[in-house]
Amino acid sequence: MNLRATQRAFTLVEMLTAGTISLLIVVLVLGAFRATATLWRESEQRLDTAREARAAIDQMERDLATLAPAFGGVAPLSLCHTPATPPEDRRQEALYALCTVSGPGGDAGAIVWVGYRCRWDARARCFGLVRLFRGGEPTLAALEAADPLGAAFDDPGAEEEPLARYVWDFQVRPCEDGAAAPTFPGRTYPAAPPAWIEIRFKAIGPLAAEKLATLPITRETWEHPDDPLFLRFIAPYQQTYVTRIRLHTGP
Repeated sequence: MNLRATQRAFTLVEMLTAGTISLLIVVLVLGAFRATATLWRESEQRLDTAREARAAIDQMERDLATLAPAFGGVAPLSLCHTPATPPEDRRQEALYALCTVSGPGGDAGAIVWVGYRCRWDARARCFGLVRLFRGGEPTLAALEAADPLGAAFDDPGAEEEPLARYVWDFQVRPCEDGAAAPTFPGRTYPAAPPAWIEIRFKAIGPLAAEKLATLPITRETWEHPDDPLFLRFIAPYQQTYVTRIRLHTGP
């Protein structure tokens, strides 16, 4: 007996169903890929920010570990606002200290002035953290003239070293053991410094900052967290760094 094989083709409904399932799988895979790529980019941005912020904090810790004693009645430490900014501006604070560190010109073991503050970069349209330095001989001359701490950095002769771009809201607070930090940082210390210095600032990494290049970002954008551009393009990527540095005044 001859058996004739029968062939049955897919129906239109079956083909549509299979196509729909395949399309859903592709959409799900692409969605998972995009989510993974987004998480990877955000992780890279945070790592980039953390590297620069950590380097800046390490530099401040090295400087303040060599805090010098008072010289001629001049305070070895001053916490204040950046010059030319109103006293109520809490985003432009500055830290100045007499230290015994080496700067760009050497001066190993000499008493030097070191300062930290945020500087507005008009070309890059962002704030950046800078380290200010004045060598041993100019510092000694200023101390003998009883110049106030911090005045040396208004002099064009002071060295300026950029530490990290896209850093703003730089704040410093004196802290005593067992006591809360005062709310107003404007203090100088003509004798013993506080036990600790709390340093706080906000930062975003270079990858996140690339998105700002084509936007009308201004100084006011950075200084007003309620600005629409700030809320959309800066706030999602900003990170806040806080560290406390133990202070020791040298002999």
